[in-house]
Amino acid sequence: MSFSVELTSYSMANSNRSLAANTVTSAMRRAFIFLLLLALPVAGACSNSKKVEWTEEVRLSDGRMLAVKRHEEYRQVTDAGAGFRTGWLFQRSSISAEIPAPINQKVVWHGTLKPLVLDFQSNALYLVCRVATGAGRREWNVLRGEAHVAFIWEKDDWKRISLSELPPAVQPNLLGNTYGLFIDRSARSGVHVDPKLKQELDSQPGTINTIRQIVRPSAPVTGK
Repeated sequence: MSFSVELTSYSMANSNRSLAANTVTSAMRRAFIFLLLLALPVAGACSNSKKVEWTEEVRLSDGRMLAVKRHEEYRQVTDAGAGFRTGWLFQRSSISAEIPAPINQKVVWHGTLKPLVLDFQSNALYLVCRVATGAGRREWNVLRGEAHVAFIWEKDDWKRISLSELPPAVQPNLLGNTYGLFIDRSARSGVHVDPKLKQELDSQPGTINTIRQIVRPSAPVTGK
């Protein structure tokens, strides 16, 4: 009888130790998974975004050359309807430049549109941006059938104007196909874009028409 009791006690003790060990192991496993889940958003934020900047030579309509600095941000997205293919979605951009006479000061613009023109006409400085996403269209309240937003520099700030107020001579002079440079070609951030490279990129087959021309309200939209 004594032997049976001792054997039973020994078995119970072993069982309790195994249970305790399994409990500790399960707790450690849950803690590891929890920490891993916490780390995922940080890792995703690093790998799912792209920021690029570059300098660009811009020819003004009066023949002068202007040096500008530009910046763009992209977010990686997955299209479930296309076999879960991933791509890059434009988010924001900025442009800055030291403007010569008669402005003689640094101008800056940033937002959810893509700059397409920075130029003078009759001593007035104009900026025209292209609508590249639905978010940009909603933020700037751009009507369907329109693809651009125009600004004029007044009193040290950009003032939005209607496309009908934009002089006809104002035409694209900034790099428009930035996606082709930094996404398709995987160009490094910090590159310099000269007029030759700009012409090469913006004249590629498949480049949308709203990069090549500004669509006025009276003209039909012939591209995306």
